[in-house]
Amino acid sequence: MKTTISIIVVFFIQSYAFTQTIDKLDEKYGFEILKFGTSPDYYLGKLKEDTTNLFKNQGISEYTYMDSDMGYVYNVKTKKVDLTFYKNQLMNIQIEFSETFSINDYNTVLSALQKLFGDGIDCAVNNPDLSKAMGRKWTGKKVDMEIHRLFYNKTSELSGYISIHEKALEQQRKTDDF
Repeated sequence: MKTTISIIVVFFIQSYAFTQTIDKLDEKYGFEILKFGTSPDYYLGKLKEDTTNLFKNQGISEYTYMDSDMGYVYNVKTKKVDLTFYKNQLMNIQIEFSETFSINDYNTVLSALQKLFGDGIDCAVNNPDLSKAMGRKWTGKKVDMEIHRLFYNKTSELSGYISIHEKALEQQRKTDDF
């Protein structure tokens, strides 16, 4: 009986601790100064519109964030930061790392994210052109986040990114498309 109670208490404490760290993902509600629900006007002078946007007629606008304050994430160099807005509300943040995104860089960023949000779960990118792929995913009530490091077979190209999605806006977009 004492063993059963001890197991239940340990399970409860671990579950509570996990919930508390993943709740931080929802509390941050974005990444650094990029906050979900804000309009492109909030970033006036810091955005370059993507003129190749195929989804503009569907209420989606896409921009590259041009300010240097996102030049590094956890001391790892970024290549670019793309923002997607739905009906003028920030819905998605995509942070691409430079072509030199090494395994050490991946581990540095991953470790920082795990300290904030817990371990997350393994996730994979299904693409036959990849020889190596690694990734983690965190799912909150309001926000999903993934980090990936990818190596392509044919081109020997290396890439990595963090993708953060606001779930309610994403769901609204899908519902509106239907």
